[in-house]
Amino acid sequence: MICFGRQRRAYRAAVDTLAPLVAHTRARLPALPDGFFLEPYAVGHLGLLIALVATRAVGPLGSDRLASVQTRAWRRLSAVEDDLIGSDIIGLSLSSHPAFSAGCADAVSVFEALTGTSVDPLLSAGGDWVRIVAQVAEAGPAGGGADALADALAVWEATFEAAAETHLAACRVGGGR
Repeated sequence: MICFGRQRRAYRAAVDTLAPLVAHTRARLPALPDGFFLEPYAVGHLGLLIALVATRAVGPLGSDRLASVQTRAWRRLSAVEDDLIGSDIIGLSLSSHPAFSAGCADAVSVFEALTGTSVDPLLSAGGDWVRIVAQVAEAGPAGGGADALADALAVWEATFEAAAETHLAACRVGGGR
């Protein structure tokens, strides 16, 4: 049986949890082009963070359902309509793209700050993103402490926003997207 209710809860959890972080970046960097969200680092960071938050909220979803949640939440959070984002995530992951992998590793750090969950460092170091999501799903739902959002925001600023600032500076110099 297809469990649309779980998918909806997973989507809501990801969007509701991560929207304040993305909004913070948009407010701090209003000139940040939407194209940044298509860069391998941002795709890895936001894509894995969505998967981690969603599976933490509802448990394992299966690859197709998780991909659907990931795609819909990524579109909502990034405000970029890209029908191929799921394919991009798979391709970048399979190719072990260095910027994508760096974004994923940074997403794990944000997730740990947000939830107080510790991810197996061997899985993270090895870039085994699928097993990391499975590990988080097995842990079950939980939240971080009272300061979780502030802690996560500090890590988000040091990772995602730092990459966004670098991208924005490159765009100003090179006129890129």
